[in-house]
Amino acid sequence: MTTEAALRARILAAVRQKWPRRTGVLLFGRPASAATGAGHPDLSGVVRARPIALEIKKAKAKPTPRQVARIQDLRTVGCYAWIVRSPYEACDAVYWTAKGWTRPLSNEPLDLADWLMGDPAKEPAAEFTLRPENDPAVQAVKRAETPPPVLPEPEPLPALPEQDLQFNMTVEPETWDTPEHQDTAARVLGFEDAEHRRDVEDAAEWRGLRADLRTVGDRVTLVYERVDQFLAVLFGVDQKLNRLLALVEEDPEPEVTLPPEMAAVEVVGNDTNGQDTPKPKRTRTRKPKEFTVVPPSEPEPIPDIPF
Repeated sequence: MTTEAALRARILAAVRQKWPRRTGVLLFGRPASAATGAGHPDLSGVVRARPIALEIKKAKAKPTPRQVARIQDLRTVGCYAWIVRSPYEACDAVYWTAKGWTRPLSNEPLDLADWLMGDPAKEPAAEFTLRPENDPAVQAVKRAETPPPVLPEPEPLPALPEQDLQFNMTVEPETWDTPEHQDTAARVLGFEDAEHRRDVEDAAEWRGLRADLRTVGDRVTLVYERVDQFLAVLFGVDQKLNRLLALVEEDPEPEVTLPPEMAAVEVVGNDTNGQDTPKPKRTRTRKPKEFTVVPPSEPEPIPDIPF
């Protein structure tokens, strides 16, 4: 581990110990690399909703031109960016940022110690905007924040004559199918007359039928596509079977030829004319078994048992 890397580790440990995450401070170390580009600060993070970036240098080390340019760019967009050389200076930078005091400007000293000695608190913080007022993005944000206009309430519909609203009570039920009363019922429902009502209802019905027809057509198309797939598969299987049958017909049954040593052996059971000769049956004679009669032996006498 290099000297600057060890110093970065000590500074990060000191800041996290004095300013844990529950205080609203999140600082992490990510030095410059191929992903971040040259000149990226060693430590960066957020201190109570305020961005902060710290470049770590040893006591007498000087920043590179790219590091200087990166710190100035960060200050231009409102970031608290300094060069610190010890854990104490890093904690002071976090404290200054947490209080929300004056932000450093791009034309001010980069080292935290030099910047504090220059008493920058006398100058008020410059109000900055990331984009000018006439920028289209700013105008779009303003339009989004503007509440929508309040539309006037629609005018009420003109009231129909009382006899039209109460036609079903003043007219007998058997006379409701007359054209006059159909027109009155259509006007009550919001149509011009009965013919306009029928046209609207017919149009709605036709739209429904057209949607149903489109759905049926899609289903039929899907069925035809599946049938075409199955036919293609069956056609391929049929072609393969035809090829196999053609190969079997072209290749007849091979003739069996015996090797010379087996051909010299005389085949038993065939005569000179090539006709089969029955083999003679083998008979086996059995000899009768001889039996010898053994005379019975006399029983041995039973010894006397003294009492």
